[in-house]
Amino acid sequence: LKKAGLGKSFPSMILNKAMPPFKRQLNIRVSPDKLFNNQQLKSAGIDKIILSFSHSASTFRLETGKTADIAKQIFTSNSFEQIPFLELYKTYKFAFPNHTNSFLDNIDEHQYSLLKKAFAGKETYLLHHPYPFKFEDLFNKLKHLSQNKI
Repeated sequence: LKKAGLGKSFPSMILNKAMPPFKRQLNIRVSPDKLFNNQQLKSAGIDKIILSFSHSASTFRLETGKTADIAKQIFTSNSFEQIPFLELYKTYKFAFPNHTNSFLDNIDEHQYSLLKKAFAGKETYLLHHPYPFKFEDLFNKLKHLSQNKI
């Protein structure tokens, strides 16, 4: 708003003050101790993988997923998160074309291979959930997946 010359108007002053708290809500961090009331396990194996998505509906929807598809989705998400770093590496390679890093040059294949291997034989699910949601509601939707383990 400031760039558009509206920085001193009353509505823009309100918006400028309101935006930081709204932006902080996008990254909610809750410690596991607080979330699980100090009743969580210190370590556990992974036998189920749940990939979650928020949606506009007010309900939770859980469906069985295909392991290969979920591995690909998580791989794609990881790749997106690494774009800034890999841009720097490509800039470095441009400046020093004879310097290479075989690990970084093959990072996509390596990561996807590790994900497929890690997910092999695991139960996989897609969870569509409202945002925000109550953790009790999430727990109630998912607790049947662990009832034979706890």
